[in-house]
Amino acid sequence: MNRMLLTMPVVVSLIARVPPVLGGDLAVPPANEGPATEESAMHTEGCPNWPGQNCNGIDVMLGQLYGFSHQTRLGTYPNGETGFSAATTSCNNGVVRVPWFAPMNVNHPGITINLFRLAQGRLTHIGGHWMKHGFTALASNQCGFGCEGCGGTQLCIGCSDTYGAGTNASRTYLGPRKEWNPFTGVWNCVGSHFSGGMPDCTRRHSSSGHAATDHYTRVADQDLLTPGAQYFYDGYYVVRDDLDLHNSVGYKSVTFSWNGSSWSASSSGSTTPPTYGVILNPNVWGDEHVLADTTGEGGEVHLAVKTTDNGNGTWHFEYAVYNLNYHRRVRSFSVPKSAGTNITNIGFHGPPLEEQSQTPWTVTVDASSCTWATDTYNQDPNANAIIFGSLYNFWFDADAEPAPSEVSMEPFLPAADDGALTVLTASITGPSAAGGPCGDFDGDGDVDLTDFTQFQLCFGGSNNPPAATCPPGVDADCDGDGDVDLADFLVFQQNFTGSM
Repeated sequence: MNRMLLTMPVVVSLIARVPPVLGGDLAVPPANEGPATEESAMHTEGCPNWPGQNCNGIDVMLGQLYGFSHQTRLGTYPNGETGFSAATTSCNNGVVRVPWFAPMNVNHPGITINLFRLAQGRLTHIGGHWMKHGFTALASNQCGFGCEGCGGTQLCIGCSDTYGAGTNASRTYLGPRKEWNPFTGVWNCVGSHFSGGMPDCTRRHSSSGHAATDHYTRVADQDLLTPGAQYFYDGYYVVRDDLDLHNSVGYKSVTFSWNGSSWSASSSGSTTPPTYGVILNPNVWGDEHVLADTTGEGGEVHLAVKTTDNGNGTWHFEYAVYNLNYHRRVRSFSVPKSAGTNITNIGFHGPPLEEQSQTPWTVTVDASSCTWATDTYNQDPNANAIIFGSLYNFWFDADAEPAPSEVSMEPFLPAADDGALTVLTASITGPSAAGGPCGDFDGDGDVDLTDFTQFQLCFGGSNNPPAATCPPGVDADCDGDGDVDLADFLVFQQNFTGSM
């Protein structure tokens, strides 16, 4: 059809774009959080994290995972929550004995337990345990390696040690994950939960003063009532200088039923080993799986994506990010797009981990990307960052087909080393750079006068931000140069089709 010739007056804006400036001094991380340095974030030769020990050959594996079960309850069904825990067995699959002292001695492993839900095409993290501190080791032979027969303050070669669900739920030994460096496996007792936040390693806090479900794998009733959902729980041993992370973490499926007073959980028993590796894998969810580039710092950040053709000229992009052991955590997730690509149906999900903020990440869509972010460490040391052992979700619809792309993520914890990473990247599918025509702001398949009205509301002139009247979610910066001016109007004019 014939194109309509559109003209509009030049709008002059007197407001210049000024970058925001954060005032005040930079926050300094406490001793138990960082900053991440090359020494604290990278394995080196020898035994850097077990002073006086021979760690060449440390391999602690998750031998058994079973007994995911109700421990406590808070609130009234179906709007309450349950505190769950599970039994875990560690097995020394290495060739050296592993120290296993109780806190406040720092020489012991930690254990996390989480619950995940797979429903409606999305794998979400719906509950997470505080870190269980190891405190003594048995001398069993549950993995059949041939235990050498010693225990107590060390897990001896070939030996196994089981903590039942009740033991793993003992608040006497539950502390925040953020006190650990998951890459090195180091816990710092100074300023810890157990020391009452004081700058020493004296035990003050025990197991009193808690609400019913505090520190357990807390799960809301509503998250267990999703029709057709599948559920998985995992266990993860964090051990200093462990040679094989992927046999230290594993998962199992579990089903739930409400018995009138509590949730009953059913899963395979201790004789059935877990599936080893992280929950975010092709056998559970996702079309494509990659690792972020953490070269120079170490640690694994897993990403997966699933794309779906909506059948109306748009595609659904569903991302999941799982941090196995990247110490600095992740505070942003950005997917590139073309200026002409329209982004709709944007969403986010993070796990309800009680040790940090639950504030959802904010999302910003501009000409070049769709970006989610939480606060920086300097803004809020307890911000909702992707800590180790946790999984976050990001999704949107785009009128651009899937194509090879590269997403980016910013670390949360600051780094003392000027050469440290400022961004993590991963090559993974995203919206095609070709995108759709700029101008179909209402997503109805044409570029008409209704869209022109929205364009006018966004017009701010050259070198100025889009006008304050620009409707939320409308990206009228057709040439991607950061403003909405006559150059963008010319692109809009070329794409004008009229009502179709």
